[in-house]
Amino acid sequence: MPAFFTNPNTFGLYLYIIIAVFLSDLDWCVEAGRSCRKNIVTYVSLALCFSIWKKSQARTSLIAVAAIVLLWIVLRFYLAKRQKITGPF
Repeated sequence: MPAFFTNPNTFGLYLYIIIAVFLSDLDWCVEAGRSCRKNIVTYVSLALCFSIWKKSQARTSLIAVAAIVLLWIVLRFYLAKRQKITGPF
């Protein structure tokens, strides 16, 4: 079966950049206090990126994707605690 890419790791790192952009958009939505209904496009886009990334079997890009997601979660909790925000994200 022909593939759209030759090296899954290169494609995985490309998806890493896209995931970083959508996490940035999600961060803006959290900061702005937008409702979940208005963020549905960002949630679906992130889920689509993760599902495509999983199908590409780019295992070495797992470290990069896991690092950026973990960093985003840690920074969200840190900033929420610093600003004393108790709302969900």
